Amino acid sequence: MKSRVRTTISKKVMGLNLSDEKNIKLQKILSDCGFTFQSIENTMGAEQIGYLCGFNGFKKADVQAENVITEECLIFTGLDNKDINLLLKEFRNAQLSIDLKAIVTAHNQSWTLEKLVAELAKEHKTMNGGDKNG
Repeated sequence: MKSRVRTTISKKVMGLNLSDEKNIKLQKILSDCGFTFQSIENTMGAEQIGYLCGFNGFKKADVQAENVITEECLIFTGLDNKDINLLLKEFRNAQLSIDLKAIVTAHNQSWTLEKLVAELAKEHKTMNGGDKNG
């Protein structure tokens, strides 16, 4: 029988381009819920999501990002559905609104931050009727 080694992924939320007010609200909510917070610099667009999360097998990018990211974004890692629902409820209660949110998956962990934020912004625009051409 082969054993499988599982590494525990810490329950963490990463924030990008948050105002001081939103940062304070977010960090209070996360602390109360027992999750950690990591701020991401808007110049880290070339970094893979897996690297930003601290996952094994990812290394720092050899290139700089083409653009500085301007959108606000939250990235959730190590959280299950119950955790996400709790956070979303707490965000509503605290009147904390951040449009772009992503959960790290096996599919998107190899994406760059720039690609993830661009995809989230495109989806958000489409879902809110801002992109009539689809």
